[in-house]
Amino acid sequence: METGAAAVAAILADRRPARALADRMYLLVDDPVRAGELFDSIFYRLPPYADAILPVVAAEVMRRLGRPEGARLLDGLAAQMTAPLPLAEDAGEEARAIVAAPEQDDRLHDALVNFARVRQWAGSAALFGQVWPCLRPVGYFWVHFRMSAVYAALGRHDAARLMAALAVQIEPAGRGSREPYARLLDGFRALGRLRDAVELAERQIALCPEEPVIDAATLAVLRAAAGPLAVGPPAPPGRTHVIVARGTRPPQAWRSFGRGAPPGFRDLTFAQPRAAVVITELRAAEVLADRHEVAVLAGGVMQPALSVGRVPGLLPHRFAAAARAGTPPATIALDTAVLVSDEFPHPNLCHFLLDHMPRLLSYRRAGVDLARADVIGPPVVMPYQHETLARIGIGAWHDTAAMRRFSVRRLFVSSACHANQHPAHLGADWAIASVRALFDLAPRERRRRLLISRADATARRLANEAEIAALLAPHGFETIVPGRMPFAAQVAAFREATHVVGPHGAGLANILFCAPGTRVLEVMHPHYATYAYAVIAAPLGLDYASLVAWDGESEDAAYNVLPWTEEQRNIHMNRAIRLDPADLRRWLDWALAIPT
Repeated sequence: METGAAAVAAILADRRPARALADRMYLLVDDPVRAGELFDSIFYRLPPYADAILPVVAAEVMRRLGRPEGARLLDGLAAQMTAPLPLAEDAGEEARAIVAAPEQDDRLHDALVNFARVRQWAGSAALFGQVWPCLRPVGYFWVHFRMSAVYAALGRHDAARLMAALAVQIEPAGRGSREPYARLLDGFRALGRLRDAVELAERQIALCPEEPVIDAATLAVLRAAAGPLAVGPPAPPGRTHVIVARGTRPPQAWRSFGRGAPPGFRDLTFAQPRAAVVITELRAAEVLADRHEVAVLAGGVMQPALSVGRVPGLLPHRFAAAARAGTPPATIALDTAVLVSDEFPHPNLCHFLLDHMPRLLSYRRAGVDLARADVIGPPVVMPYQHETLARIGIGAWHDTAAMRRFSVRRLFVSSACHANQHPAHLGADWAIASVRALFDLAPRERRRRLLISRADATARRLANEAEIAALLAPHGFETIVPGRMPFAAQVAAFREATHVVGPHGAGLANILFCAPGTRVLEVMHPHYATYAYAVIAAPLGLDYASLVAWDGESEDAAYNVLPWTEEQRNIHMNRAIRLDPADLRRWLDWALAIPT
């Protein structure tokens, strides 16, 4: 039986490639060397699947090859897909907490991050080994990638390569994908498998053009030594339009008050690449949506690089199960549609204005008539969403919460859906200007000074808001709750503002409407800071400052110490904030001393 180029090509062309690979490996089980080489060459290229047959067969091949690490991990993968094993009675408390958690992969990821901070690789491996066979299917790219790094640090290279392959299988073209490709590439080169190395590099460059895993000169040398390839790089599934070329966000300076610069802002101090925005146009496509996961199919073949969600590759199986149960979702036929979904599906002013809207408007640049197009995206339920969309004029909006199948004659999918660079494409001028152009922001008299209240929110409230309001009032500041105001009133308030003070939250997304020169002070919890608003303040010409405050519920060091760990960030991100009046006065002395 052939196992070389023809076998690889035939398996990848099959409508059920994972089953085709399992069948061929089963027939080769008595020749485990050839079966193992075939598995290693093709596994990372498979779309995600829910069938346990492949890991069962592959685990047996690994055992016959004397590769116990690979066999153990594949056995665990098979258990996840059938019936997760019970946790051992002597498992530790952390393992029990992970298996019992509603979001198992999130809890496991947080534990791995904490081990990594103190370089406890053996601890990570021990914990992972306990829980891996006991979990529901793990669809989180970073769990697999972090474990790949752990195994590499321990010199367990077979396991490192397998976990890297699982990572790129789940997220072949998304953020962070370069590192697992690099680990696989190093593995192939170390084993002398140059053709596999070249095919891997060609695939990564085709799917992730922004960060090539290998430079062109080195790839040329490898290609010359490798000989003819089994399968060339994946061709785009349809016509592509480069809407915005690749660029760079320059380093950014800002003022800090309170307890110094927020730890989460360090990325602002150096240049960051801005990915190109590429829109793919598909003909006769299918879109499967359920619980905000979106699978895009072209020619009946799943397109991981165009799909959205943790495990969109499982959606075809979920839809098939519904059909077997006699409850198939109805198919909605659309002529022209655009996809705006991403990893932030729930209504939020920041994500809507700074993620979804620039993406929607970029379709115009690809020649899409939005007035005639249907939109597939997160639910539109808030007044600000309806009011903003009315300014564009679009066709019907189909939300991705319910189980739905769409048959689309012409489908447009932006690369920013999958490789989302929040917010507003890392402060790109084109993204910010496209949204501002929808509103009347002509120059006018600016006299308002605003204190933003989160009285309508359950997270990150100012615990001493009354004290802060009283301190600011003599200086002409008014307290507003943006979430309780009509959207037009929010736009007007920020458009006419000279000074804005507020805790981190969606209400600060309204600084999008501020005039250049507006002084903005963003108040941060000591364990939670993102540069979402700082990064858009620079192209807007705002005079932005951050202020790291104190925990609003406790003086305990556990909630106030700097710098914070990733675990503290995840646990404490929604706690109340206490702003020291003395810190605020220092900002006031500076902000009010300069004419507006």
